[in-house]
Amino acid sequence: MFRMNYLTTRSSLLVAAMVTITISAAETHAKSLSRLASIEEWSAQQHWSPFRCLAKAIYFEARSEPIEGQRAVAWVILNRVQDQHHPDTVCGVVYENTLKKNRCQFSFACDGRKETIKETRAYLVAQSVAREVLDCDDQCRKDQTRANPLTQSTHYHNTQVSPSWRSAFVRTGTIGQHIFYAARPVVR
Repeated sequence: MFRMNYLTTRSSLLVAAMVTITISAAETHAKSLSRLASIEEWSAQQHWSPFRCLAKAIYFEARSEPIEGQRAVAWVILNRVQDQHHPDTVCGVVYENTLKKNRCQFSFACDGRKETIKETRAYLVAQSVAREVLDCDDQCRKDQTRANPLTQSTHYHNTQVSPSWRSAFVRTGTIGQHIFYAARPVVR
């Protein structure tokens, strides 16, 4: 009987150890897959076209705003591409710090929610705005800058928040639920 209990106890310990190892390995594997999925998503986003990245940013950040507000968000992104403090591509700007939860430049990119486009019409509008702004050449930009200081914006926030950084920038205007700022004096 002692031998049987010894074997049963030893077998139970072995099974318990195997279960613990299996659970631990599964948890580690799940964490690795989650991290890998984030890295793969980030990598894919870095290879998307500027048009796609800009359209998604407009859609997720400003689809409920008027067209002028959507344009202003697009200009923020394009102005950041030209700014030495940000990545030099549209996708790089849109997904800057995307692997740091709630530390990225555009909240949709790191809020932990899947980027699912549910409103087709709003996405078509966002695509139209993205195409219009991306197609704006140097002369168009000069004309836009003279006509609208919002086209010089490099930052914005929702009217319901008061970020600490806002006092370091020049306010360029408000459209809908967003307040826009420029990192440098506004040319008029």
